[in-house]
Amino acid sequence: MPDIFKRHLFKAAAASVAMAGGPVAGTTRHERTAIVLVHGGWHGAWCYERLLPLLTAGGAVAVARDLPGHGLGARFPASHGRPGQEAAFLAERSPLAGVGLGDYADSVIATIDALRAAGHRRVVLAGHSMGGIVLHAVGERASEKIAALVYIAGNMPGPGVPIGAYFGLPEAASARVNPVLLGDPATTGAFRIDPLATGGAYRAALRDAFYNDATDADAAATLHLLSPDMPFAPMTTPVSYTHLRAHETRGN
Repeated sequence: MPDIFKRHLFKAAAASVAMAGGPVAGTTRHERTAIVLVHGGWHGAWCYERLLPLLTAGGAVAVARDLPGHGLGARFPASHGRPGQEAAFLAERSPLAGVGLGDYADSVIATIDALRAAGHRRVVLAGHSMGGIVLHAVGERASEKIAALVYIAGNMPGPGVPIGAYFGLPEAASARVNPVLLGDPATTGAFRIDPLATGGAYRAALRDAFYNDATDADAAATLHLLSPDMPFAPMTTPVSYTHLRAHETRGN
């Protein structure tokens, strides 16, 4: 994880601990704020490995889990990484094509429920990049269970607008991730990249998109951990703000 990302996320999460009534002298373990970290596309819970101990040292309970289809739940096209299968890789249907935003939200809500059952009543969600739409969806469905939402360069679409609708706008033309996307997501059912590519220009573009301020060693390691497919369906699902706005009105 780039150092600048770690610094910004730690500051934001620490602020959220304070907003949520974080740990003070005399509180018990179960009264500490719990922070659930939601990763971005093509990543997994692994990207928070260096951040988790910092949050714990700051007095919070911190948890990172893989979203469905990511991390240890990643599933790969049969043509991925196979010599001579480059054309097939561009068109093969993703095994994750059926994963939706509801599946993401279900996973995070289950984590929140487990923390609350363990006595952690103040739960903060922090989401990076694509994780922003997951925060939207969870906040809409379970706002009463959440003390704060923290968006770290997170996607924040307008009410009723899927995040994918922004991809074709002129403002998105310079997005660094655009040059590394492969194939037609409507055909593959995923936004596809190729972390196994060895071509210098494409691999440099991958690094520029995800780890442009990381060390060479960290960038090389994390590029090997990326999965090729981010499900398409969550990016085309609009999220409403009805319950989120009602929760804000109540002063939470």
